[in-house]
Amino acid sequence: MKPLITRCLLTLVATAAVCTQTTHSQLPAYPYIIWQEGVADSIMLLVSGRVDMNDYSPELPGPGTIFKEHVQTLLVTEGVKSIGAYAFRGFARLTSATLAGTVEKVGSHAFSDCAQLRYVRVNSLVPPAAAADAFQMIPTDATLSVPRGALSAYAAAPVWRNFARIITSHYGMTTDMIRWEYDDTTATLHLTAVLGEAYMRDYTYIAPWGELCEEVKALGLEKHSLRRIGERAFVGFVALDAVTLPNGLLHIGRKAFADCTGLRSVALPDGLKTIDSEAFARCYGLKVLTVESAIPPVAAADAFSEVPLSDVTLIVPRGALPAYAEAPVWRDFMHLTEAADSSLAEGARGYAVVGVTRCPPVVVGANLCIRTDRRAAATYSFFRSLLATL
Repeated sequence: MKPLITRCLLTLVATAAVCTQTTHSQLPAYPYIIWQEGVADSIMLLVSGRVDMNDYSPELPGPGTIFKEHVQTLLVTEGVKSIGAYAFRGFARLTSATLAGTVEKVGSHAFSDCAQLRYVRVNSLVPPAAAADAFQMIPTDATLSVPRGALSAYAAAPVWRNFARIITSHYGMTTDMIRWEYDDTTATLHLTAVLGEAYMRDYTYIAPWGELCEEVKALGLEKHSLRRIGERAFVGFVALDAVTLPNGLLHIGRKAFADCTGLRSVALPDGLKTIDSEAFARCYGLKVLTVESAIPPVAAADAFSEVPLSDVTLIVPRGALPAYAEAPVWRDFMHLTEAADSSLAEGARGYAVVGVTRCPPVVVGANLCIRTDRRAAATYSFFRSLLATL
């Protein structure tokens, strides 16, 4: 079910707003603001339509002004040709603004006195004509993000060249309201749920960021917002080295990370429920898999198809090793290890069960080695009792 959104349709003078209830698919093509219902403190202002925005003044405020103490994110969508004078002046909490590639002009004082505006994204290859005071009194350390191939143009353009930092990156917004951006200075792909949380859709062929599959080395995934990673979301991202999936994630879709041959380390969050078919198939370089959930997630039988499990160390929470040693799929890993600080009992004289591995049950140094079969949990319990008496 699509999350319910509160929509406030604004007049251009923004003296009043009429609120109705709608879903994403019903959002109209003219200025409005949306926020996740019940989270009025986190508002995103969207300006859309095939129009030139009117110019405003201190006496005639721009759209959304009545919410200027709350709006944190601005998105001007494709079709809008200009940002009117004084349109967003004094938006005290605005931290980021994105201007579509169709924007050709930014008016006088359009963003002046936005004291927290530290990130501006412009999607046009040609720098829009901007008034000299369009960004007056924004933070001196603000970053400007521009498309690939446009860096030199913005670095030479009046107004835009005054930004402290200009970076090139890919950027987009998906239909499920996930904002994505690739920063090629760090080779990091960032994904953010615009409305507070998002369930990523499945992709039959290629995700919007799929063309970056040979470049992305790291993922920046916002915590507590992404609930689902869709099918084929990052399939074939061969340059990925390590992935830490965010808290709040519930589901990993089919082939989500399949064929990520350079992936060496993966961390799965506490609370993850399911991992679909071939989610990590053919990740030949995988060496360390950390699962933070004490309850083993339900994984499809072929979730790790063709991954050399004999080379992978599976790290699980303290006390969860017996559960993983019994659980389908997880028990197939050759090396199961508890997280740090795995000593079993006071007075155990330094002995600790550091893992479950397919080898004879012998003592090696100060470590115990236990077989991974259906007796593993009982064996683990036996050694725990034994060590407590030493």
